[in-house]
Amino acid sequence: MIRSGRFPETASRPGLWAVGNVVDSRAQAITAAGMAAAFALNHELVDEETERDLAAYRAAGRSPESPVPAS
Repeated sequence: MIRSGRFPETASRPGLWAVGNVVDSRAQAITAAGMAAAFALNHELVDEETERDLAAYRAAGRSPESPVPAS
């Protein structure tokens, strides 16, 4: 494992520089929060789309248990 040093530009291996989110824990937290928010939003959109498609499928006289007709 390579560890960043006391200063952002230093690392435990000579010639290797640690920069960006690797050395900035605030940026890591912000990125993680953003990814969690994106996941939650995507999950909500998938749920809405699934409900809409299932309602249309049922309105066409089908049930989720019936086989899908061949195209």
